[in-house]
Amino acid sequence: MANTSEMLVIKRGYDFSKWLLNHTSKFPKSYRFSVAAKMENAILDFIELTTVANMRRDNGVPCLRLRRHASLPHQ
Repeated sequence: MANTSEMLVIKRGYDFSKWLLNHTSKFPKSYRFSVAAKMENAILDFIELTTVANMRRDNGVPCLRLRRHASLPHQ
């Protein structure tokens, strides 16, 4: 099971995503479909990756670095 600090990262990330999605819907139309869309995709990717990493670690499966976008650094 994940320790408290790791769960805090997931919870804070989720809380931030709710806040961000609420605010990007209020962006002016000229930014809503460019800047806001990129911000929304980035935070949703973060939530997905932290959730997958947490699930894989709990099951004893090594966490593989997922590289879906060219902008994500690879190691």
